[in-house]
Amino acid sequence: MNQFLLTQKTIANLFLEAEGYDREFLQRFLMRKMEQQDREEVLNVLAGRCLPPLSSDIIAKKVFDPGEHPERLQKMLRGLTGEDGLVVSDSFRNEGYIQSESSKKVIFDIPARLLDGRVSDLEVQAAAQEFIFERADIYSAELLMMQYSVEAGQKKLELDYRNVCGTLEIILMKESPDLFESFLSEHYIHRFCRRQADSGLSYQPLSHIIYVQLDKCFAQFQEGIDGENNKELQLLLSMMADINDEKVKRQSKGNKKCWRTSIQKFFALHRTGRCRQCGWQRNMWMLTGMQRKSFRDEKG
Repeated sequence: MNQFLLTQKTIANLFLEAEGYDREFLQRFLMRKMEQQDREEVLNVLAGRCLPPLSSDIIAKKVFDPGEHPERLQKMLRGLTGEDGLVVSDSFRNEGYIQSESSKKVIFDIPARLLDGRVSDLEVQAAAQEFIFERADIYSAELLMMQYSVEAGQKKLELDYRNVCGTLEIILMKESPDLFESFLSEHYIHRFCRRQADSGLSYQPLSHIIYVQLDKCFAQFQEGIDGENNKELQLLLSMMADINDEKVKRQSKGNKKCWRTSIQKFFALHRTGRCRQCGWQRNMWMLTGMQRKSFRDEKG
């Protein structure tokens, strides 16, 4: 995660966990700094009138935590990659990730280590980025360099190009860039898993990148069609696109088979109020540095 955002998140956690903090003051301060639309969304979440987005950082990481619930993330990755044998073994720390100003468009990312030695990273892009291919290439290269490094207790001679495990980068796009919008296809999942020369020679690279158009998936869901022919996966991706849509809520609550534990976890968080707290906390740690300074000045 971007270190700037990490600092904000740490401060927000301290606010929420500190004994005797003035919750009402924090809430009033936060509301004043928000745009009107964001303010209304947060008030509706706090009042229990709607759910915070399933794609938000804190909520997604609770539902799909690879350390606590690897089977949930595993099921999603299997659906997105088409690899039925994919197994999530543990969480993975990606502090070495190169970040830039464009990282503000990333809502969340969930890194994980797979049983076959690969590392994966699942992220959601908030806004369309026309340079999304270049960005993904750079980030996947950074992950690959983390793979090609000596870990504690490992000898440098034990590592060479032949035994380096690959990477899997999956980008869920809430808004599709123009190149995806103009591409005529029923598919909303685009898997780049092989490279081919103009001569026809091809090979399988160490880095695999998958792009998922959440907006296109959600539009097909509303129309009752599915270009990927995977209704379970389409429902979960539609939940990521808009958890408060009436059709999404109706089908997710009524479907006893589809992503049962993930959906039950999310609605359980909402019933206990923890989900609402997470929604409030998410907006708290998105404050800018100037806004946090303003908070300290006002609070004294």
